[in-house]
Order: sequence, then structure tokens, then C-alpha cells
Amino acid sequence: MQYKGTDYQNDGISFHKSLYLQGGRALVMTSAINSVAAQPCVTTLYQEILAPASALGETPAAGPELTAPSGLRLTLLNAGAAAATLHATTRHQTWRTASLQNLKPGIIQSPLLSLLGFKNQPSPGKARPTMATMLQDFVPGEGDFAVAYVDHGVKPHDASCAYAMSTRAGPMALEVKRLDSDAHGAYDAATQTWIYASFKPDTAWQACGPLRQLGRPTSLIVRHIDGHRLELIASSWDEADQRPYTLSLSGRWKLLQGGASAQVTEEATQLSLPCRGDQGCTVILEALENHP
Repeated sequence: MQYKGTDYQNDGISFHKSLYLQGGRALVMTSAINSVAAQPCVTTLYQEILAPASALGETPAAGPELTAPSGLRLTLLNAGAAAATLHATTRHQTWRTASLQNLKPGIIQSPLLSLLGFKNQPSPGKARPTMATMLQDFVPGEGDFAVAYVDHGVKPHDASCAYAMSTRAGPMALEVKRLDSDAHGAYDAATQTWIYASFKPDTAWQACGPLRQLGRPTSLIVRHIDGHRLELIASSWDEADQRPYTLSLSGRWKLLQGGASAQVTEEATQLSLPCRGDQGCTVILEALENHP
């Protein structure tokens, strides 16, 4: 996903984020973190409510690894800029939830609910206030929380952060290969899967698995099967883009399933996938060397 704070007047925050989920594990990658706000910019890793009368205060972080009170295991893989620091703490805090049930008495419409798609909350048709102002429409809650976050400092420029989470024992087996403003790339050794997300057209890839180029901004999963086959799963968040998904893979591959068109050269395979807009699609390829 791509987020630009211009959606909210004067918020001034933007970033690129991708998420990979598999078998009780999650990989979250965020890049191009920019802010013009005077307050510190943070990436929250977890936020869990505690039982009443819990001990509060800063919790030492054991290197890049943390365990939440619920047992959720977390490993920080790439904190981006050297100034980024990992924090774990327990504290009393308030929060506001944007929902119809939490509107303050007397508030009959909210710009934030309109923005979130509640049809019975029409936009007032004027310039949007800041996020902090819009949240004032809702009754706050409060409680004791365990919180972990990466602090990117005040007004970060092109900061980044990647972390893995797991609900089970054993190694995470997730490695970040690329994390910049153009794209994210990672490898899941447990399932022999490459994870890609591009945020600009015609993104080139080097030393990051079988992918060589992605045409339009795309999320792509490439999984090795039986050593000589690949399963590709592609999707996009841009429903307005009606161009086909195009990509280039190293090696020579034969299409087995999925309806894509393929053009094979001596060193690469060019694919055009049969989906448009934000549709997803799956294709299966086999190494051409397996076909006489």
C-alpha cells in the first residue's frame, strides 16, 4: 500500500508498506517514511492491553527480539536509518476509536467516518481538518498497555523499518532482501517463497530471486515447487489501472496453468498475466529444460 498524508490536511506523513502472512508468521516492511510534523514519528510493533494494576515502565529490549505479554514473538529485521531506536514499555494511555458507537453525544456526522466509508456519515463538503481534530469527535477510552515501537525521530526522511512476527516457536526464516522507496523484497526460507512489492512502474530487480522486472506497481509471490516449477500469485491495489500485469523472470519457463502469455529468450521469460485493475491471478510455470 501507499499512504500519503495529504489525505488528511496538515498531517504530512507518507510511507510505503507491504505485508506477508504465512503459517502463523507475518512480515511487515515499511519504507519511504517521511514526516514534516514536529512530533516524533514511530512505527508501532504491538500494542496489547494489560490486566489492571500491572507494573508500568520501560522494558529493556533484548537486542532486536521482543516477546509481547500475549506470547507474540517479534524480531526487528531492519530499522532503516541509524537514528531509529527500538522501545518496549508498559504505560497507561488513552485512545480514540473511530466508530458510530463511540461518537460523542450531539455529534451527528463526522468527517473521519465519511473518509472511512460510512455512507450514513456524508462529507460536509469543506476542507478536511487534521486527524487529531477529527478524532476529537469520539469518546476516548483508557487502560494499561504493553507497547513496542521503533522511533524514527522528528521529521524523518526516507526512513524504513521491517519486522517479523510469529505465534509459534522456531526460527522466523524470513530475510529482507530489498527495502527502499521503489520496492520491497524478501525471502521465506521455510516455504522457498520470494516476496515482492513494487510502488513505481517498470521496477528493475537484481540479486533478488528469479524476478528481473515488474511492469506496473504489483504485489507478487513466487514460490518454488518440486525444484523445477514456480507458482506466481500477483495482485495490485490500483483498481483504476487496466494495464495487464507484466514481468520478467530469469531462466526459460513453460506455462503450465493460468492463461498468461509467455515469450522466452535465451536467458529470460517475459510474462503478461491475464488480470486487470486490482484483480489477482495465479500461474504455474515449469522449467523449459524439463520439456524436450
